[in-house]
Amino acid sequence: VPYGGNGSVYLVSLQHKMPAVLWRHVTNTFVSSVAISSNGSYMAAGGYVSGAKRGHGEIFLFDSEGKLLWNVSAGSKPQDVGVAIAANGSRIAADYGSGMFYLNAVGNVLWNYTFPETGVSTHFAMSGDATFIVYADENATVQNRAEVGWGIFDLSSQGRQLWNYTQEHAGVSFVQMSSDGSFVAASSILSDNGAVYYSNFSNNGTLYYLNGKTGALLWEYTYP
Repeated sequence: VPYGGNGSVYLVSLQHKMPAVLWRHVTNTFVSSVAISSNGSYMAAGGYVSGAKRGHGEIFLFDSEGKLLWNVSAGSKPQDVGVAIAANGSRIAADYGSGMFYLNAVGNVLWNYTFPETGVSTHFAMSGDATFIVYADENATVQNRAEVGWGIFDLSSQGRQLWNYTQEHAGVSFVQMSSDGSFVAASSILSDNGAVYYSNFSNNGTLYYLNGKTGALLWEYTYP
């Protein structure tokens, strides 16, 4: 199990009664996101290197022994980088707020998708085989309307938008995808007076369950 800290990435074994740190890698990056392949062979990490002139987002990939295989800059715009990794470690997705990098296991950027919305993504998820990526945006234009609301957007492994689901007024905090990409769950967060709170269980928050292939809403549940 990896976890991030200010400059470090750890691999921790939970196979015994007491957790044991197998390795620690110190970086010059504020590590804010980590992901591990299903067999534990690869760990991806994302974060931000501070600096007025040279600050930039950074993406890392480690093997199971803690060796840094590569690191790639995510550019100067991101203040934070979230990462997801395929079950077999063959693909890494990195969300830098206004766009998405998609990399292979040797660190080549296969595509860089700039989000067409004016807002910043709040959360994203990837299917286990890295075929589909879904992200949430809190400042998206509602489809066929002039209003700005929130949206869920689905990308293919070729970096094309497949579908989107938008709603007005509410904000969206979290999004998750099933391992095969067939279903997507998203949680909106809205109080009685319309103000957005960063909690999955705010007043009038709603859980949305979508068809991951088409974006069709299957059901929704409003928290009491």
